Amino acid sequence: MKIPVILTGLSIFSTIQSPAALTDGWTEIFPNYHVQSPWNLPTSDRFTANNGTYTCWVYGTDQPFKQGNTTGPRTEMRWDTWANQNTGNQFEADAMFDPGTSHTCIHQIKSDTGGEAIYLQVNEAGTLRNGTGADFVSGIAGTWFHINSMFNPAGGLKRLYYNGSLVVNSTSGSSSRDWYFKNGVYDNGMPSNARAWSQWKNIKQWVQTSSGGGCSPTPIVPYLEVNGGSWQQTDTATITSGQSVTFGPQPTTGGSWSWSGPNGFSSTSRQVTANNITSSGNYTATYVNSCGDSSSDTFAITVSGGGSFTGNYQIQNVASGLSLNVAGNSTSNGGAIIQWGYSGAANELWTFIPTSGGYYQINSVLSGKDAVVQGASTANGAMIIQWSFGSAGNDQWKPVQNSDGSYTFYNLHSGQVLDNPASSMSQGTQMDQWGNNNGANQHWRLISH
Repeated sequence: MKIPVILTGLSIFSTIQSPAALTDGWTEIFPNYHVQSPWNLPTSDRFTANNGTYTCWVYGTDQPFKQGNTTGPRTEMRWDTWANQNTGNQFEADAMFDPGTSHTCIHQIKSDTGGEAIYLQVNEAGTLRNGTGADFVSGIAGTWFHINSMFNPAGGLKRLYYNGSLVVNSTSGSSSRDWYFKNGVYDNGMPSNARAWSQWKNIKQWVQTSSGGGCSPTPIVPYLEVNGGSWQQTDTATITSGQSVTFGPQPTTGGSWSWSGPNGFSSTSRQVTANNITSSGNYTATYVNSCGDSSSDTFAITVSGGGSFTGNYQIQNVASGLSLNVAGNSTSNGGAIIQWGYSGAANELWTFIPTSGGYYQINSVLSGKDAVVQGASTANGAMIIQWSFGSAGNDQWKPVQNSDGSYTFYNLHSGQVLDNPASSMSQGTQMDQWGNNNGANQHWRLISH
């Protein structure tokens, strides 16, 4: 008798183990299935179910499961889409395939939008592998074996056990939420004159309800730094509008991370930076350990003054990366407001002086004069200059925050917005006003200094 051999260095064995521990912390569920088989044949020509034993077979010359479909022939049990897509789901079964089966997928954890998390296939006759990986066992044709196959789309943990031995272990989350199990036979390059055949029994499905197996969620130790300063072991900070915060929670190795926060903030890195924060908000880190257990910590960032504009600011154009500048260090009425590379000079710094109704004077630190629309014009293309504060309203601007954290500045008098003409990338270009078109040349970052 040929003894099956695991090729990954795990063990040699001759009996099917009963891996009860693999379902500790899981609750059995009872979904339904339907059979996908050649469209032009009765299902009974390629599938039987007899006292809990299911037999699937297909020939290389068979038709696909739908008329007009271009995929290979198959006879598969397609189970219900998981009811809970944000935790672990597990497929457990005894399986066997015959010596004539090769280049055939026999089990999948499948999403119609996200591909396959597990793709168990017979490679050469008598072997098994996952996807296009190396064979992990050989010499098992015609013998029963046991599989436990599991995936958590939210946490990303995917595992495959063969007779109780772990043969696939990786972490890769998915935004898809239409996952389900399949088992049977599916042509994966089988010879056209061949038959693929597999048999299944003791099929069970499980959903994870607790950690089980001695595992538990890993505590997160919060660390952060403000504007490149020293690391602090805390998950709260009060900052000035425009500052950045770098989050560096621990553990530093193993598992996977995901982040969520204001204005679409997201990442899958452990250490991440939120730049130019102008309003208070919560940034949540979620860590999934090697057992698939998740833990979270929320970093609460408070912007001093409730997000009001205090202190001095660099006003940087999103399109060009250049900043508002009083040309030639002018301190006179009529000095042109241009864009220029930031150097930290006073003619590149501005304060916001509130007026009423959410409007502000944008006031030069160097000259003490305001950015105004020349001649109180309401026309597109009117130039921006500096001038002493007056009563026309052309020297008042309302900052409206965009989804990326930048701002659009609306002029009180004209209703137009502060604009970098034609998205110029050149230093010295004088700014103008224009109707809002949501372009990057009309978006401005406020960087506190």
